[in-house]
Amino acid sequence: MNNIKRIINCLFQLFVFTDGEVGNTKAVVDLVKRHAHSHRCFTFGIGEGASSALVNGMAEGGSGHPQFITGSERMQPKVMQSLQFALHPVAKDIAIKWNVAAGMTVNPLSPPVNMLFNLQRVIQYFQLTEQVCSLSTNTVYCKDINFSLNPSIKQSYHSNNMM
Repeated sequence: MNNIKRIINCLFQLFVFTDGEVGNTKAVVDLVKRHAHSHRCFTFGIGEGASSALVNGMAEGGSGHPQFITGSERMQPKVMQSLQFALHPVAKDIAIKWNVAAGMTVNPLSPPVNMLFNLQRVIQYFQLTEQVCSLSTNTVYCKDINFSLNPSIKQSYHSNNMM
């Protein structure tokens, strides 16, 4: 590895295949995070015993994508998907901000999305609630809620450009 010359402004694409037999998961994930400025890490957990903490942690820390291959699953489709992800930019630090009327709250029902790859689908669920001051009982309130999406792009991360 010492003889490999670094190409300026290019990220290394690291593909890690593991059965999860690692005794120092936190140290490995921390190492990946420390070098995230120079590479992206795509991970593959092989078999039923693959450590999800290791596979997910390395992929998240290295702006890559985790894959798990168990039982009789074919490896090729998952490797090809990760190769496609490695060839395209990734959106990071995704945030959803709500501007709702006073008295209304938005509660996320899904875990936050940290990264989004080209052609990757994400479904997020939120619960909108509104406080209604009323003394009556057994009353049902129906109200239409309209909203629009206005995405904004702050940064983009390319597989071949370091930001």
